[in-house]
Amino acid sequence: MIHPKISDELSLALAQGLGITSLTEIQERTLDHLSSNAFITAQTGSGKTLAYLLPLLSQINREEKKNIALIITPTQELALQIRDVIASLNEHLTLPYTVEALIGGANINYQMERLKKRPHILIGTPGRVINLFDKKKINGQTIDYLVFDEIDAMSEKYPLLEKIKKALRKSTQTLGVSATLSANRQDFFSQIVPNYQVIESSSIPHLNENIDHYIIFSEQRHKIDLLRQLLSATVGSTSLVFLNKPDQIERVYQKLTHHHYPVVALYGEMKKEERKNAMLEFRQGLKPTLISSDLTARGVDFPHVSQVIHLDFPLSPLSYIHRAGRTARGEDKIGLSIAFVSEKEQAAIRIYERELGIKFQTLVLSSGGVYLAEEDRPKKKAPKKKTKAKAKKKGKH
Repeated sequence: MIHPKISDELSLALAQGLGITSLTEIQERTLDHLSSNAFITAQTGSGKTLAYLLPLLSQINREEKKNIALIITPTQELALQIRDVIASLNEHLTLPYTVEALIGGANINYQMERLKKRPHILIGTPGRVINLFDKKKINGQTIDYLVFDEIDAMSEKYPLLEKIKKALRKSTQTLGVSATLSANRQDFFSQIVPNYQVIESSSIPHLNENIDHYIIFSEQRHKIDLLRQLLSATVGSTSLVFLNKPDQIERVYQKLTHHHYPVVALYGEMKKEERKNAMLEFRQGLKPTLISSDLTARGVDFPHVSQVIHLDFPLSPLSYIHRAGRTARGEDKIGLSIAFVSEKEQAAIRIYERELGIKFQTLVLSSGGVYLAEEDRPKKKAPKKKTKAKAKKKGKH
């Protein structure tokens, strides 16, 4: 048994389906202390998904046919990822949890048909879930657990979150989950997560120590060309490339594919099937570079990413934490975080170093390779100068 509150059957499913034989700190703390509405905060890669899923799964009666839990996510990809985690457990359970993903872009009529079977767990994006509530296809009065995953990424959708909350019973236990959530942000969401407790890791959110941090100085107009050079110099690496503006993703993607780089992208205008195929090609290594924004990659787990590339320098230290945390997933893995920095972005470097407790080293791209800049290379002792006598003797040989 992995924990007193987790059954032997579920413990075995965790081991066989996900390879998990021990819990992380935040998973332990949530199982031990979760008793009411709460904000669950822990650094990226610490296992937050299972931190809220395990208490929830442990209390669901799988013999009942009714909607018991509702999980809201900011992106379709995160919703599908959570569904897949539960599916991996179901493969090793005699009686599975029934799950339905309710995401935009998918056939709503098909989803409504599936809802007639009253699955235990509903996982969806705010807009689609509201649509189904409006059509009276979800009975909010049976739902005992409401989870807002990556809640801080849904600030702009607050009215939708509030509407979802009001569609449920006041007694429904509500959780807000995030890698980092300040006291001010907790207060902001306190209307939909009222009377909350805070469950967090004992350490403040920080960057994985197995990540090395680098910068490449570049004028804004040269960044894409330098990105091409970097990708060529690091062939064999799996790269996650971040931009600040989602509407620029397709432009970068088109430029790289024009030069025959094996890349995929996630951007707003893509169809559901295109997004699904892009994720599959990246996960399988068929196209080892994924271009995305903070939102589209939020919460999505890519365990094999070897380097994160910030084509646009992140707008805040918090954004840097979320991005860089996509690499070096797991205690025994290492990763690189490489940021392209323009002249107007250089002022942020020292601020990020101070606030995040990291040190950026400077890289240069030259002759098809990538190298540490002279000022960041280890200082070597100067070789001893040869005497004239020795030089003359060597010449004779």
